[in-house]
Amino acid sequence: MKSFMHHVQVNIDTQNIKFYTDLMDFLGWTAIMQTESFAGFHSEENGDVWFVPAQDNDVSSCNKRGLNHVCFGVSSVQEVDAFVDWLVRNAIKTFPETPKYKPGFGPGDGEVYYQVMFESPDRILFEIVYTGKNVRSQMD
Repeated sequence: MKSFMHHVQVNIDTQNIKFYTDLMDFLGWTAIMQTESFAGFHSEENGDVWFVPAQDNDVSSCNKRGLNHVCFGVSSVQEVDAFVDWLVRNAIKTFPETPKYKPGFGPGDGEVYYQVMFESPDRILFEIVYTGKNVRSQMD
């Protein structure tokens, strides 16, 4: 069997929909459907992400807000840094000590794991990560 990511659903407070549409637009995802309360986005390579209204806040409910985190990969360290600039322009705080390299997390010898973590207005944790060769050190 070979599987793939089909979609992720993130249950949100509808007053925060603009944050998510701006986020996905900046990341280059294509809007599938958008209303004032929910939005779906597609990536040519990764499936879909849907931001839908939370139905309740009961932690045992599948309709509650949240999940552990959503991680989007990018193709360079510079793109992570560009995303950090976007966060700053939008007054969104990064998690302490990020962006950062995480030693031992790289996918192979001589490869890096460079990430930034932040929370959405719904307190959902997001990560933007680059994994691969550390081309920045070759350019510096």
